Amino acid sequence: MAYTSPVFKTATFFANRDSLNRYIDSKNPGDCHINTYGASSWAFTNTDPSKHIAPNGKVYMITSGSQGYTSDDFATKKYFSTLAALRSFIDGRNVPQDIWNHQVDTTFTPQTYTAPNGKSYTIYRTDR
Repeated sequence: MAYTSPVFKTATFFANRDSLNRYIDSKNPGDCHINTYGASSWAFTNTDPSKHIAPNGKVYMITSGSQGYTSDDFATKKYFSTLAALRSFIDGRNVPQDIWNHQVDTTFTPQTYTAPNGKSYTIYRTDR
């Protein structure tokens, strides 16, 4: 069981919804909803040899064979001689992303702007 979004270009799975939200927010900087991320986002236990949960919450399914350990979740196939080496590789490339941290001014009435391409944007005032 994992969380994902049907609009991802590449299927990516996360251990919890909080990690999925943080990942989406990190790829869409400047979003003005109020972010609340708990400490539980970073506390993952990796005792299952068939999967690994990276520090950012991404779930990687692990397989092993004659060439070593790998994951079909890699963009390109890579093999590692030990499970620890594979997990270290995953962890080094999946650190939790910093999110634009700001406070929305709730006394300001949000404005709507429609760009020439028809896309609408809601404008908020923040402390940044």
